[in-house]
Amino acid sequence: MNQGLFAAVAGPGSSVRNLFLEDVEIHAYSQAGALAGYTQDVLIENCGMTGSVSVVNGAAGGLIGKAWSLTTIRRCFSLGSVNGNEYVGGLVGWIFDAGISDSFSRADVEVESGVCGGLIGYADDNWVDTSFAAGRVTALTGSGGLIGTKIAAPVVNDCYYDEDVSGQDDTGYGEPRSTSQMKAQSTFSGWDFVDVWAMNSRRNDGYPYLQWAEDLFEETGGSGGGCNAGLLNPLFLLMFVPLGLLFRKSR
Repeated sequence: MNQGLFAAVAGPGSSVRNLFLEDVEIHAYSQAGALAGYTQDVLIENCGMTGSVSVVNGAAGGLIGKAWSLTTIRRCFSLGSVNGNEYVGGLVGWIFDAGISDSFSRADVEVESGVCGGLIGYADDNWVDTSFAAGRVTALTGSGGLIGTKIAAPVVNDCYYDEDVSGQDDTGYGEPRSTSQMKAQSTFSGWDFVDVWAMNSRRNDGYPYLQWAEDLFEETGGSGGGCNAGLLNPLFLLMFVPLGLLFRKSR
């Protein structure tokens, strides 16, 4: 239980910032994400991953398996694939009383018998702002392009998912857009393209990307999708990306 770079990150004042995990491969029994299996009362900021996460039982997310009370996730992303038997999300598997802003997932997600979503698998009393998902979503029931299913209705503002890629109908959480619309800046009215987001047809396959991660997305004539979509190789990452991890807790 609780598999990832960290098993769990929790505690008032805790934070994980400026961390990129490349070519992750996690196979766990229960509750896993590239960064952490479980978080609570923590800030996760400017973090990203590529690779695959798979779980036999319980929550699975590209970045975090289960994001619990007072977790704040902002300016984060995931690319690759996530699969399990329940509560599977491209960025977070299960989120409760927590929030996500200015983040995205292009991970393909698949669940055997439970619920899954392009960004979040299972949502409970949380909020999501200015974020998007553009990965394939495969489930028998309880799936969505942005959010799979919920208990208490999440508050979702200015969020989108690629309906062509996801293969999902509108579930009322996140607005469906075609692939061509997802690659047009006019779709994302109100998003901060001055300090947070950027768009370039030769980076991130034309989808919006986060300015802090610009050097991760090399300029190409087009990417093949998945976990290596337009990404620099590890040698260049060491040169251009601040890979330092800041983990701190107030006293």
